[in-house]
Amino acid sequence: MKKFVLSLVVLITFLACSVDDVGSDLTQQAANNQTEPECVIDVTTTPDIMGTTWERTSFVIESPIDGNNDGVYSTELEDEYNCQADPLVFGTDFRTKDPTLNNVMFQVMDDGNGNLSQLINCLIGDGLLINYTQDGNTINYCFNGNLLFSGTLSDDNQSLTFNFPFQGFFFPNNPILQPDGSTVDYQGGAILTYTRQ
Repeated sequence: MKKFVLSLVVLITFLACSVDDVGSDLTQQAANNQTEPECVIDVTTTPDIMGTTWERTSFVIESPIDGNNDGVYSTELEDEYNCQADPLVFGTDFRTKDPTLNNVMFQVMDDGNGNLSQLINCLIGDGLLINYTQDGNTINYCFNGNLLFSGTLSDDNQSLTFNFPFQGFFFPNNPILQPDGSTVDYQGGAILTYTRQ
């Protein structure tokens, strides 16, 4: 009798499922299992960017900052600090520097008398060269075959722009001194532009 009841419960459970439900569950699971496109280097083609050198000419953040303490707030960090960025050289070995290694960190300094000033620390990381691929105007940065991030070439191939979210670029705890003397932690992203040399 127990076997009959158990078999009946299994049969009712099985019949309660319809083919449409199973198919939609499988479709949803397949959508959840999709990953970022893999970076595959095709050594039989030469990307247009190969062999070129690029200098960073713009570093824009979402909130204005007065990094040089001249009383003028700007979202363009190139106007607010004296940091140098390593050039990006796209080698014939499909490797280049990682632009996220030339980064900044914000600090608010107190002179001990309650006078606050903004400080922008230049961070120059040293890391492995990473692979790149080119797909039209998109430059993909890859590590171990996985896409890390992408940049976009201008139509005239003279500028290369990266749009980084906060999490992909900045360290936590980056206070910005506001014009009213208050501070807020920076939570925005960054747009880096490199110009072809």
